[in-house]
Amino acid sequence: MIRKLRKKLAIVLMAILSLLLVVILGSLFITARMNYERRSIKAFSDPPPAADTFDKSVLLAMPVASVVLDPSGSYSVTQNQIHYVSDKELVEIAASLKNAAAGSGLVSDYNLRYRQYTKSDGTVVFSFSDTFIERDSLKGQVLYSVIIGIGALALFFIVSLLLSRWMVKPVERAWERQRRFVTDASHELKTPLTVILSNTDMLIESGAVTDEKNRMRLDNIRAESKRMKALTENLLELARTDSR
Repeated sequence: MIRKLRKKLAIVLMAILSLLLVVILGSLFITARMNYERRSIKAFSDPPPAADTFDKSVLLAMPVASVVLDPSGSYSVTQNQIHYVSDKELVEIAASLKNAAAGSGLVSDYNLRYRQYTKSDGTVVFSFSDTFIERDSLKGQVLYSVIIGIGALALFFIVSLLLSRWMVKPVERAWERQRRFVTDASHELKTPLTVILSNTDMLIESGAVTDEKNRMRLDNIRAESKRMKALTENLLELARTDSR
């Protein structure tokens, strides 16, 4: 019983700690992804900020590109910091996104995040940012989270076992005291019951008691003593079973 209780406590502790670990690592992943998206939105600021106020760290950490579609239908690349995508490819991507229902999204084939907006003069601006670093960082974070999670679960398992042992100690001590009491009481009861049974049998077999009512009383004493002896033996067997 104590062992089963200890296992149940360890399982409950493992479940709680594992849930907390998943929530913490999941929150870190979501926060990192939202931070990358925020930086992309900052790079897509419309209208573009002045050159002296522009946060150059955004460009350094997240290469961007821009394609302009003028009212005459001509595409032109105004800037391209994404080294693995040529100007021609940027124009083709912008053309494929011209009729897109959403004004922003992802181009998975090129690891790009895009946003398009229309100026007051009818010019359509397509802004792109490189998500390769973002995806690579998030993949690394997932890998490290898995490694950390496995190590933390192993640590949690050891901690759960130690905590379950510590938590069950009072119950185990109470159970041991109860088992010892049952064993001692059973042993203490066996001796007087044996004496009562032996003396009753001797009186019945000797024929010293001739009165019928007294003989019936002796028979009742022997019957109840045997019943008490059987109960005592059952208690001893129960105590031996608990000790195992």
